[in-house]
Amino acid sequence: MGSPARPRGFSPGTLVSAHSKTPHSFHLALKIAFGSLYKDYVFIKPVQVVSVLAAAMLLQLEGLIDQCESMMKETISGQTVCSYYIASSRYALQTITKDCRNWLLYNLIANESPFLLQGISIEMMTDLIASPDLSVMQVEMDVYNLLKKWIFVRLKPTWSGNNKDLTKDCDNFFRGLVTSTGTDEKKLAFLTTSDGQQFLLPYCKVRWHHILTDLSSLKILEKDCIIDLDWIRLSYEHHWKEMLKMEQGQDSGPAEVPDQAVFDRLSLRCGRVLPKDGEYCWRWVGYNYGVDLLVTFMNNVITLKRNTHSQSCPLTVSFQTLRHVAYRLKIACFDENGKIKNSKSTGLKHISLGKDEETVVMTVGRDFIFPLHITVNLLLTTPPDSGYPAINMDCATIKAGLRGDREVDSHCDTGVQTVYEQQVRLCDMGVQTISSIGHLVHDKGVQTISCASQHVV
Repeated sequence: MGSPARPRGFSPGTLVSAHSKTPHSFHLALKIAFGSLYKDYVFIKPVQVVSVLAAAMLLQLEGLIDQCESMMKETISGQTVCSYYIASSRYALQTITKDCRNWLLYNLIANESPFLLQGISIEMMTDLIASPDLSVMQVEMDVYNLLKKWIFVRLKPTWSGNNKDLTKDCDNFFRGLVTSTGTDEKKLAFLTTSDGQQFLLPYCKVRWHHILTDLSSLKILEKDCIIDLDWIRLSYEHHWKEMLKMEQGQDSGPAEVPDQAVFDRLSLRCGRVLPKDGEYCWRWVGYNYGVDLLVTFMNNVITLKRNTHSQSCPLTVSFQTLRHVAYRLKIACFDENGKIKNSKSTGLKHISLGKDEETVVMTVGRDFIFPLHITVNLLLTTPPDSGYPAINMDCATIKAGLRGDREVDSHCDTGVQTVYEQQVRLCDMGVQTISSIGHLVHDKGVQTISCASQHVV
């Protein structure tokens, strides 16, 4: 029995036009498609599957379409995901589109290869950055760094090099853009330029209120001058009020489980990759609203602890009797192509923690393999009554100003501060490690400090 009819979101003319730049591959695809009329199964290489799918759609060959769909589902990787996403969106293969989107949400920041970034359209990137399910491997600043590299490789399609070169060349590119205005030399925000305005929308989806909590991140924003800091002035005002409420004891965090939509929009996106089995304890850097939240992985158990006295903390710690936290924690492991082998989520949870209180949030089954990806959404402050404060960039206002000619003026581990690790010691730039080995070690970007009594009880 034939497959049920699919919705067709294209015309034959549109389909042929889409492949006009690769007439030879489309010609071969047509030969394969016609050959399928005489065989129950035809051999298709992954590199051919998009063109064969187009031919199958043109000729309405449901069996061949099913074969292409099955192959695409099994061969999603960093090399194929963008072309599969575009093709599945064009031909209404909703399952493949969803699978590709999920692959990108989990792997985009962890992968960050120039080839992958070049294949992501502005519309696609906007959707990914806006998603609360985007797996951020450190903190929100990684999203900003990702966008910076993405713009660079989109503007420099012939660029080649490794990820380290990409970070360096990208920084030099943006910091070298200086425009003369009047009698003074002033750096104009890149997104106000003719080259930059097309990339404005993805930047409007960044959670700027979680970038402004870290001084080093603010300095990078000033040096890069990609955005006009006036665009996020409301975020500064919002954070100043939140800090005052915390310091004056007027906010102890969300008192109940927040609305899902509000949580998804306002929560801090953060995460970490555990390269192999061991014992880990860390905190994410940035202003913490008085809650020094330590995450521990030990004996396949993940715990959250509100630290007040047991460990030194570089930031202000609240001594309120209880602090309330809303969170969602996910874990996942992947195969060599980035496809999920296993995953687990706590769902949206709410906890109240006393001073130095610790709670188990997840038990990791033995069926999970390493590297293990841990992603967390956190909400440490009470959401405003409206749930939607004006704390992000207002794209409509910015675009209106630009149209009116009004002057609007490396993926590295910068977001994890590690408290304790046994068996595995990472040397990630920007990571501060406090271990139990009793001596001070200085690696590149890593500060290791003695802490013999850290074991979590």
